[in-house]
Amino acid sequence: MNNYKFIYAATYFIVLVFIVLVVKTIFLGGAKVVSLGSSSFLAGQVSQTLGPNNAGVLPVANSDYRYTTKYFDNNSWIMVNVIPLKGNGEDTTIIFQKDGGGYKKVLGPGSAFTNNQVLGLPPDISTYLNNNGAVYVPVAE
Repeated sequence: MNNYKFIYAATYFIVLVFIVLVVKTIFLGGAKVVSLGSSSFLAGQVSQTLGPNNAGVLPVANSDYRYTTKYFDNNSWIMVNVIPLKGNGEDTTIIFQKDGGGYKKVLGPGSAFTNNQVLGLPPDISTYLNNNGAVYVPVAE
């Protein structure tokens, strides 16, 4: 007789779980599949380089900022110009160098760099920064 009680209880439990899952699916809907669009090239690295806001959230490309890229030395260096979209800051520059299959940040973000900071960069990048007023000589105090 105890076997029948166990079988009855197990069956009751299985039916109850099934009913709960069916009711939950009816009210909350089935599994939701979210499809994310692909982000633009370097967007993640630029967002991480810019860093989180006061709420700890990284900025989002094409929402918080947009950026343009200029390639140097057969695409082994990239200069990224970041333009804020919500009036929260000034344009900034980030320099990336090819590293394996991706790119690593070498300089920036910043709107101007000291002449010492650009010394390790390829001459064409240093010249470009100089010609566009992004390099200065610090004043000795």
